Order: sequence, then C-alpha cells, then structure tokens
Amino acid sequence: MKHQWICKHTEGARRVLLFFNGWGQDSRAVARLSCPRDTDVVMFYAYHSEGDFDFSSLAGYPQREVAAWSMGVWYASRLKALQDVQPTRTVALCGTPWPIDDRYGIPCAVFDATLAGLSPRSVEKFVVRMEGGVAAYRQSPLSQPGSRSFEDVRSELEWWHRECFSQGEAPLVLDWQKALVGLSDAIFPPENQLRAWQRAGVQPCSQAQLPHDPFPSFGSWDQVFDF
Repeated sequence: MKHQWICKHTEGARRVLLFFNGWGQDSRAVARLSCPRDTDVVMFYAYHSEGDFDFSSLAGYPQREVAAWSMGVWYASRLKALQDVQPTRTVALCGTPWPIDDRYGIPCAVFDATLAGLSPRSVEKFVVRMEGGVAAYRQSPLSQPGSRSFEDVRSELEWWHRECFSQGEAPLVLDWQKALVGLSDAIFPPENQLRAWQRAGVQPCSQAQLPHDPFPSFGSWDQVFDF
C-alpha cells in the first residue's frame, strides 16, 4: 500500500484525515477538494504495493478520521492498524466491506469479466461509467493522464481478486458510522450497497443521485465527512 500526503502542515494541525482510495486511482480523484486550515490529509492507494506508513505517527493528532471510497472500503474495514488509530469519525462512500459479492458488492461474474477483458480501452470505459457518462467524464480530472501505468492498474485488480476471496468472511476491524450510497452508481449496484450496510448495522444510509465517483459533488474534505 502506497501513501501520499494530500495536505500537510508544518505545524498546528490538530486533525488528520485518512483517505482510502479506490482501485487504480491516484490523487486526481480528489484533486478539487480544498483542505481545512488545521487539517492534514493522507491518501492510501495502490494496495498491492509495498508500503511503510507508520500509523503510530498519527498519535499526536487529537482528531483522527477515516474516509474510504469504493474498493478502499474493503481495505480499511480489515486494516488492523486502524484499531490502534481509534478514529473519531468513519465514513464510507460508494463501496462496501464485501466488494466482490453477488448480494453485497460487485457481482462476481461482472468482476471476473472486467479482469479477464482488461485493456487500456476497457479501463477508460470503466472510468466513463464511474463518472456517470461521457459528459461528466470530460469534465473530470480522471479524464487526464494519471501517474499509474496500465500494468500497475491491472496488477492491483488481480491482487483485489486474490485478497477478497482468500480472506473470505474475515471479521471487520473498523466500525463504520456513516455510509453514502450513490443511487446512480453503475459499478456497485445501489441495492447491493443498501443490503451491505444493513448487514453491517449502518442505518440509515445516506442516499443521493450520484454516480460511483461522488467527489465532483464535494468542494472540500469537510463536505466528504459531513454529507
């Protein structure tokens, strides 16, 4: 797992936001979000990669909060290091703790077909669906070249397939306080998201007519947590 500080103050920050990004992503997805004055933000991504983030370094922040999007919800749900972080707020956006599942996530056959047919062109089509159509895609930072190669993105998707099935019904280590379900989500079926959060005991969910990528509807990191 790699990490990148999206906002980092030299001193005075009393709050840290931990953001778990989705599959194949980099900082473009959240590039338009403004950072609060007293807040640091660290993004986690490329979960198949080696990483050296020291979660104990967060102990000095009085407020520690977690947001996760898409496949990042699964990762954060099972990251044991977050038990020691003891976040004060946790929000999940357009994802579930069971991301490859016929009832609670992306249907297995759909995920398998995506992996089997993956190509640079299919990745672009995936992002178009994620954004809610061609017009929205053209306005999105995700339409611009990213920092990750196709081979890297494919390796991560293969990793997700292995990890999600190998861990099976591993218990969740993070209690989610809020969940946002995009009712126009073309990646995670909304009805599966609603079932998943009922299973996880997060009720009621917030629902909105949003595509899989909710971030164009937010202007700041505060709004991500306060939907």
